[in-house]
Amino acid sequence: MGYTLAGLRALLQTDRDFELYVVSWDRDNLTPYKFEALAGMNYRRLSEFSSAGELLTYCKSLQPDVLFVCSWNMTGGKYMTVSKYFTAKGIPTICMFDNQWMGTLKQWIGIWTASFFLRKHFTFMWGCGDRQVDFARRLGYSEEKIFDGFYTCDADLYRTIPIDRTGKKHSLLFVGRFVREKGIDLLLTAFREISDDYPEWDLLLVGSGSLEATGLTQGDRINVVTFKQPDALASVFAEASVFCLPSLFEPWGVVIHEAAIAGLPIVCSDACGAGDAFLVEGVNGFKFAKGSKDELKSALIKVMSATDSERKHMGIKSRALGEKNTPEKWSRKFLEIVNKVTYQLY
Repeated sequence: MGYTLAGLRALLQTDRDFELYVVSWDRDNLTPYKFEALAGMNYRRLSEFSSAGELLTYCKSLQPDVLFVCSWNMTGGKYMTVSKYFTAKGIPTICMFDNQWMGTLKQWIGIWTASFFLRKHFTFMWGCGDRQVDFARRLGYSEEKIFDGFYTCDADLYRTIPIDRTGKKHSLLFVGRFVREKGIDLLLTAFREISDDYPEWDLLLVGSGSLEATGLTQGDRINVVTFKQPDALASVFAEASVFCLPSLFEPWGVVIHEAAIAGLPIVCSDACGAGDAFLVEGVNGFKFAKGSKDELKSALIKVMSATDSERKHMGIKSRALGEKNTPEKWSRKFLEIVNKVTYQLY
């Protein structure tokens, strides 16, 4: 995704004495995002490898010093085959993940089996934020083997957007997949119920997904725009007044980070992991209990009834929070992790 490339681009611009090899998942993507290799990056598509054994053979030929693996539940086991091999060989293997601790039966089973399954595949865990760090602890990883700040965003696309939107048309923005877990139905209902009291406001939905085929239509000051590649999103954020992500399920939500860098007040559900990092209640936005229409309406009313000046000050706070984890800081964190795990005895 764009945020991954942003971090890797910053990493490749550092004074480095390493070679970077990337194998990327390129099938059944949730969005139409187009991944493009960067200069200085050795890149292969996962679909080039017909089996886990073929991928392992390729990785063994590289003789890596450190292995970063995206999650434990992707690629039909191909990544796990590779990570298990190198962990057994004593090569530091870092799992990058965004899973939150939810207390589900599946997660409890994962905790009970972690000692003879997950910890045989990964020696370190790199999560996004506090909820992921909590999950890693529950899986039995000690503090020195857990890192946070795994996700960043392409800050350069958004940090130059003017925060002062005084005089612009008022627009409530959603960016994400058009699927029910994103809470779009809830947002549409809430907006329609309060829109008569705020006739100067429109709702803009940007994305793609299954709901497109089930009647997600324009009208009543509701506009729908198809998915946009990251470099085209900046102009969308620039014209928005407030960003809303009403997800029912959202392990992280990089788009919240993007909205923060863009200098927007934020409304999001308490399901969104990124809200912990980039939203301070009453300072740059408001949270609401996932699935609660009344709480969502209340949060929207607070930001929509605020003055342009008040929203500007909220946007200033958003941008400051968004700058906590830029691609440059992410690249430094990446190198710190490499140095730590390379010399750490475990």
